[in-house]
Amino acid sequence: DQDHGKMSFVRKAGIVLGILGLLSGCSSLNKGSGFNGGIVKGKELCCTCETEEEAIEIAELYGIELVSWNSKVAVFHTEDDPREVIRYGQEHDLPLLELNRPRKLY
Repeated sequence: DQDHGKMSFVRKAGIVLGILGLLSGCSSLNKGSGFNGGIVKGKELCCTCETEEEAIEIAELYGIELVSWNSKVAVFHTEDDPREVIRYGQEHDLPLLELNRPRKLY
Protein backbone atom coordinates (compact mmCIF):
# COMPACT_ATOMS: atom_id res chain seq x y z
CA ASP A 1 0.00 0.00 0.00
CA GLN A 2 1.49 3.34 -1.08
CA ASP A 3 0.08 5.31 1.88
CA HIS A 4 1.54 2.78 4.32
CA GLY A 5 4.95 3.06 2.63
CA LYS A 6 4.81 6.85 2.87
CA MET A 7 3.92 6.74 6.58
CA SER A 8 6.73 4.28 7.20
CA PHE A 9 9.12 6.72 5.50
CA VAL A 10 7.73 9.63 7.54
CA ARG A 11 8.18 7.66 10.78
CA LYS A 12 11.75 6.72 9.90
CA ALA A 13 12.48 10.29 8.84
CA GLY A 14 11.06 11.52 12.16
CA ILE A 15 13.38 9.28 14.13
CA VAL A 16 16.40 10.33 12.09
CA LEU A 17 15.44 14.01 12.33
CA GLY A 18 14.98 13.72 16.07
CA ILE A 19 18.44 12.26 16.52
CA LEU A 20 19.98 14.82 14.20
CA GLY A 21 18.12 17.62 15.98
CA LEU A 22 19.56 16.53 19.28
CA LEU A 23 23.05 16.51 17.81
CA SER A 24 22.75 19.76 15.85
CA GLY A 25 22.35 22.23 18.69
CA CYS A 26 18.78 22.97 17.66
CA SER A 27 17.62 20.93 20.60
CA SER A 28 15.90 22.47 23.59
CA LEU A 29 17.47 19.68 25.65
CA ASN A 30 21.03 20.94 25.13
CA LYS A 31 21.01 23.35 28.04
CA GLY A 32 24.77 23.87 27.99
CA SER A 33 24.68 25.49 24.55
CA GLY A 34 24.20 29.03 25.85
CA PHE A 35 20.55 29.84 25.04
CA ASN A 36 18.81 32.45 27.11
CA GLY A 37 15.58 30.49 27.63
CA GLY A 38 13.38 32.40 25.14
CA ILE A 39 12.11 31.32 21.77
CA VAL A 40 13.12 33.23 18.64
CA LYS A 41 10.07 35.34 17.70
CA GLY A 42 8.82 34.58 14.19
CA LYS A 43 11.17 31.56 14.00
CA GLU A 44 9.84 29.46 16.85
CA LEU A 45 10.58 25.92 15.66
CA CYS A 46 13.42 24.12 13.90
CA CYS A 47 14.68 20.72 12.80
CA THR A 48 17.35 19.25 10.61
CA CYS A 49 16.50 17.88 7.19
CA GLU A 50 18.46 16.95 4.11
CA THR A 51 16.66 19.07 1.51
CA GLU A 52 14.51 22.16 1.23
CA GLU A 53 11.80 19.98 -0.31
CA GLU A 54 11.78 17.88 2.87
CA ALA A 55 11.48 21.08 4.94
CA ILE A 56 8.51 22.18 2.82
CA GLU A 57 6.85 18.79 3.33
CA ILE A 58 7.36 19.03 7.11
CA ALA A 59 5.80 22.51 7.13
CA GLU A 60 2.79 21.16 5.22
CA LEU A 61 2.41 18.18 7.57
CA TYR A 62 2.30 20.51 10.57
CA GLY A 63 0.41 23.39 8.92
CA ILE A 64 3.22 25.83 9.78
CA GLU A 65 5.30 28.26 7.73
CA LEU A 66 8.81 27.43 6.53
CA VAL A 67 10.86 30.56 7.24
CA SER A 68 14.24 29.30 6.02
CA TRP A 69 16.30 26.27 5.14
CA ASN A 70 20.08 26.52 5.19
CA SER A 71 22.88 24.04 5.88
CA LYS A 72 20.35 21.25 6.58
CA VAL A 73 18.51 23.29 9.25
CA ALA A 74 14.88 24.24 8.66
CA VAL A 75 13.33 27.08 10.67
CA PHE A 76 9.56 27.42 11.01
CA HIS A 77 7.01 29.98 12.23
CA THR A 78 3.72 29.19 13.91
CA GLU A 79 0.94 31.36 15.30
CA ASP A 80 0.08 28.52 17.70
CA ASP A 81 1.87 27.64 20.92
CA PRO A 82 5.12 26.03 19.67
CA ARG A 83 5.02 23.44 22.45
CA GLU A 84 1.52 22.39 21.33
CA VAL A 85 2.78 22.07 17.75
CA ILE A 86 5.61 19.82 18.97
CA ARG A 87 3.14 17.77 21.02
CA TYR A 88 0.84 17.44 17.96
CA GLY A 89 3.76 16.07 15.94
CA GLN A 90 4.63 13.56 18.63
CA GLU A 91 1.02 12.39 18.90
CA HIS A 92 0.74 12.00 15.11
CA ASP A 93 4.16 10.40 14.57
CA LEU A 94 5.45 13.32 12.46
CA PRO A 95 9.10 14.33 12.04
CA LEU A 96 10.27 15.84 15.32
CA LEU A 97 10.54 19.60 15.77
CA GLU A 98 12.47 21.48 18.45
CA LEU A 99 12.04 24.90 20.01
CA ASN A 100 14.31 27.42 18.30
CA ARG A 101 16.09 29.23 21.10
CA PRO A 102 18.62 32.03 20.80
CA ARG A 103 22.21 30.97 21.41
CA LYS A 104 25.27 32.90 22.45
CA LEU A 105 28.44 32.49 20.47
CA TYR A 106 31.46 32.02 22.70
